[in-house]
Amino acid sequence: MNLILDQFKWGDEEGYYSIYPRFEMIIPKDEEEGKRWQKQRRSTYLGSFRHFISCLANRSAEMDGYQMFLKEPHEPSGAQGTRVFTDQLVSTVDGVGLQLNFEGFLQVSFRGASNTSSIRLKQNNPIIKSTGEIYPPLSVILYGTWATHRVADLLPLDYRLALNP
Repeated sequence: MNLILDQFKWGDEEGYYSIYPRFEMIIPKDEEEGKRWQKQRRSTYLGSFRHFISCLANRSAEMDGYQMFLKEPHEPSGAQGTRVFTDQLVSTVDGVGLQLNFEGFLQVSFRGASNTSSIRLKQNNPIIKSTGEIYPPLSVILYGTWATHRVADLLPLDYRLALNP
């Protein structure tokens, strides 16, 4: 992977960076290595922020194993919040596409995993795409597991899950 760093800012309260990755195809040395790479890519993608946004855009988040809870900023950190569903978070806007909208923190877990992630919108109504992209990219703040998975866990935008892994 080649990477162009467009912006980088890190402070006491939050940090962000903006990058442009370019992936190059590499050939596995044998079939076993290729299968191992495919398995790791699948593991990296499932439950990732990009997978979650893709599922929201396809309106399949619950069916694909996500549980979402909305928490107000003043709620205690241990509180679970109110259960919400895709249709409460995503709306279609003519000429724009799909938009994500909620107030507070959206707490997300994947297939009952104990490690959860949270999202807070810095800007109302970011646009989401079925590829897992969100525009503008810096319109969300990630917490929890998703905040720790960054450059090392990137996959090409054209990555698709194999139907028969």
